Amino acid sequence: MTGVDCILDDGLAWALTAATVIPAFAVGLATFMGLDALGKRRHALTHRHYL
Repeated sequence: MTGVDCILDDGLAWALTAATVIPAFAVGLATFMGLDALGKRRHALTHRHYL
């Protein structure tokens, strides 16, 4: 293998890794934030403090 092939293979491996890891991380983060928002909303609804 030449140096260029090696660089291309490394680039492809990194691209595939990023393509699988980044969406999974984004979905996990979005799910966590959604659940957190739902939890806060539920807390606000169940613990209403009338001023």
